Amino acid sequence: HHKAIGSVSGANGVTSKADWEAVNAALGRVIASVPEATVMDVYNSVSDITDPGVPAYLKSLVNGADAEKAYAAFLEFKDVVKKNQVSSPGPAATAAPAKYDAIDGAAKALSDASYPFLKEVDWLSSIYLKPLPGTSAKDAMKAIDKMIVMGTNVDGNILKAAAEAHHKAIGSIDD
Repeated sequence: HHKAIGSVSGANGVTSKADWEAVNAALGRVIASVPEATVMDVYNSVSDITDPGVPAYLKSLVNGADAEKAYAAFLEFKDVVKKNQVSSPGPAATAAPAKYDAIDGAAKALSDASYPFLKEVDWLSSIYLKPLPGTSAKDAMKAIDKMIVMGTNVDGNILKAAAEAHHKAIGSIDD
């Protein structure tokens, strides 16, 4: 994604064809690295919150024949990814190295102090779905790119542990 963001150009902000191909290949490998049930959980969660009219609307904004050709290719790609998909998830993250014990202690202190504030925020507000005022899509993409670059340098085990912690936290949200 980082290289693709770097090659974005033109009025529509399109990346190069080579970088588009690299992103598709990378995403295919990522999706193939988790069991189908996990992928379908994501698909179904997004489908549940997406108006059924969205695909037709998006298709109406572009050349319909091009959209149909892209969709057919996507379905073929999906089949190849599925044929190469793992049947069981990778191992759970291991405990962080002892050198991070001070961070764990500081995180506890931060959490103790900030949790009352956290509970006051309406995290279900639609404000979090709105663009940042005065920020262009290109500027937002540059900020996201910085996060992607950081992610490429993160210890994979620690990143996995962070994702697991987020999953657990989201699962404990009050309805």
